[in-house]
Amino acid sequence: MDDTQCHGLLFQMIFCFSVLWTISNGQQLYESGCDSEQDSFYRGCKEKDLETNIQRLEEQNKELLLGLRDIELRNVKYAIVYNDILKLYGSKIVPNDTNIADICFRHPDFVTGSATDCHRFYNCSEKSSFFREMTSWPTPYLHECPYPFLFSEESLQCENYTDVVCGARFEATWECRYYYHQCKAAHCKQCAFRFPKCEDKNDGLWLLPEQGFSPLYMVCQNKRTIKTGYCPINNAWQTQTYPYNGKCEHLFAIPNEYNSIGYMPSCKGVADGTFLSTSVRCDVFYYCVSGTAYVDRCLNGLVFDVARKTCVLETTTCTTVS
Repeated sequence: MDDTQCHGLLFQMIFCFSVLWTISNGQQLYESGCDSEQDSFYRGCKEKDLETNIQRLEEQNKELLLGLRDIELRNVKYAIVYNDILKLYGSKIVPNDTNIADICFRHPDFVTGSATDCHRFYNCSEKSSFFREMTSWPTPYLHECPYPFLFSEESLQCENYTDVVCGARFEATWECRYYYHQCKAAHCKQCAFRFPKCEDKNDGLWLLPEQGFSPLYMVCQNKRTIKTGYCPINNAWQTQTYPYNGKCEHLFAIPNEYNSIGYMPSCKGVADGTFLSTSVRCDVFYYCVSGTAYVDRCLNGLVFDVARKTCVLETTTCTTVS
């Protein structure tokens, strides 16, 4: 028995059940309403209520049957599409931009994913709007999922990227890999400025590219940009923070060799236990461990004395306090 016969048998069984259910419920309504009242007036009211209930049940039954018929038609359509796919791949014909027009002529309901791009697919029953907008769009039957969706070869529809296995197909993770987000006008702001790229980044917080060294940041997850933002001011250190090492850091924790705006000195080639100071603030000091500088600061209005290697009351040894 094939899929079409199975769906037909299921449809008949549900239809018979719905008819029996309607008759059974109608009889119960009649008996419970009429036997309890002997008066003719009340019996007439009960009969009208029974008729109304039966009509409502019949309408619900019709809606159920229509829904089942739609499901059956969709299943038949999917079965036809899958059979078309099996025939094509059985003949070792792989749909592409060149042969898809001929395939669609013979199989007008054919749907399949692109063999190369996981976010694109072919749909013979609908023409893509991109074909009218872009003269270089290869074929009217080539479609593209909206970002961040990808085309599932199992469900034959666009689904969230977390639910799709691309296999050997290219998995686009950046908005600018989707044609929809690319510039189509002369004065369009470049896509890279509108959508920061995470496809070459690990998960975490990163400096926003194309903006230089600034407080602007992006958060990457699964090679995709999930958030952008602006680093806040650090009130304790009284400085603006910037993206560095996966978080928003104050300038005293950003090495000067990483960016000239940072205040942290280098400890490379410096003996462990060495203390360093900065001319920016006298309450801030650094100590070196294994070539790495660590920052700290004095509290309660004290300043750091490099010679004594401790925090002291302000003296003439400190000339710059800001």
